Amino acid sequence: MGLFDLLSEHHNRVLVLDDVSEILANRIALQILLAALGNQPHPTGMRIVKYRRQGREGTVRFTGGIILISNLELHATPLIEALKSRVHYLRYDPTDEQIAALMREIASRGRSKPKLSPPECTEVADFLIAESQRLGCRLDIRLLVDKAFPDFAQYRNRNTETHWKDLVLAMLEEQVLSLKYTRGPQAMRQAVKANEHQIVRDILAAYSTRSDRINAWQEQTQKSERAFYRRLKEIGV
Repeated sequence: MGLFDLLSEHHNRVLVLDDVSEILANRIALQILLAALGNQPHPTGMRIVKYRRQGREGTVRFTGGIILISNLELHATPLIEALKSRVHYLRYDPTDEQIAALMREIASRGRSKPKLSPPECTEVADFLIAESQRLGCRLDIRLLVDKAFPDFAQYRNRNTETHWKDLVLAMLEEQVLSLKYTRGPQAMRQAVKANEHQIVRDILAAYSTRSDRINAWQEQTQKSERAFYRRLKEIGV
């Protein structure tokens, strides 16, 4: 209901919806999005969105646009695939080098809350990056901003006897243990396979020739042509 009201109130605007995993898990919300994003023969580009509630049917003549942002992978379902076919779907997966560069750029500005100078922030960022790489942890900007910076300030201000580096290490080691016990070899293999299935779908949507598809697959996965066709068969294409 809230999504329909939002479209009604801003029917000619571009809407940006962040953290949409709950919306995309709701069948009714997905049907509303499909109607709002579908191609219509109307010369103005108007899309008719209808929603029935409490015995009354509401109608919105939507001419705007929608940007959806999600931190979670969009797993393949018929409705999700239908949604992807109506929009430009970008899967952004930055490398550790890119994340490290962003961490250092954030650190170079210093922090106001807690109050930290650029050199202090850079020291924290460099330590977190180095230890994350040593332990094999994925770099995470939230750990830097929400945990490591406050831990440094807490120790510097003598509000704790535990050194800030020990606090950061404890946080990283807990992450390593969590990965070890919650994602065993079988679960990790399944996660890798699911990710490669999505890569294949994206390649099929983006490229039309066999050679371009194989080149894109090998660039993204460093795996063989045979592996590409194996994943292709697994998704039923």
